Amino acid sequence: TLPAGSNALYSDSDGHTFTKSWTSDPDASSWLTYTEATMTFKGTVPVDTPHKYYKIYLTATDEKGGVGKSVFTLNIKNNLPIIKEGIPNLTSMIDNTSVMKIPKTSIWDMEDKHDLTLTLAGIGGAPVPPWIAISKDTDYHILTGTAGPADGGTYHLIVTFSDAEGETVSQNFSI
Repeated sequence: TLPAGSNALYSDSDGHTFTKSWTSDPDASSWLTYTEATMTFKGTVPVDTPHKYYKIYLTATDEKGGVGKSVFTLNIKNNLPIIKEGIPNLTSMIDNTSVMKIPKTSIWDMEDKHDLTLTLAGIGGAPVPPWIAISKDTDYHILTGTAGPADGGTYHLIVTFSDAEGETVSQNFSI
């Protein structure tokens, strides 16, 4: 919505009638609309847009050919990833390989869909057990490892998912 007083963008000191239009660079007309009665722009930015901002040009042309223009920038903000399904704790037996598969569909990002990067850290600065490896395939983020006899105990970890813009979401879990 344009700010209060924006109607002044469309006044004509000579009292002429005028027509109003808008354009943008890059073109946003396929997803952005303007409603004059409420002075509101509305639309949904396509998730695959490579653009971080759009210049919006408002133009009023009176019946005598006088033109008034105003411009503003529409900044496109990256959405945070969200965890749709919680990550369970894992019980592992010494000298047995443990596998935790986190479905990519359980973490969602508007812009990057399920193509997120997973990192693992110990809570409170504790180290990540060196026997845990991180990998991924088409459908899962995968944690695998085999704890040795000296590795017994509980490990409190935080898993973080990052999108291409550096936005993150995290969850704690234990092994």
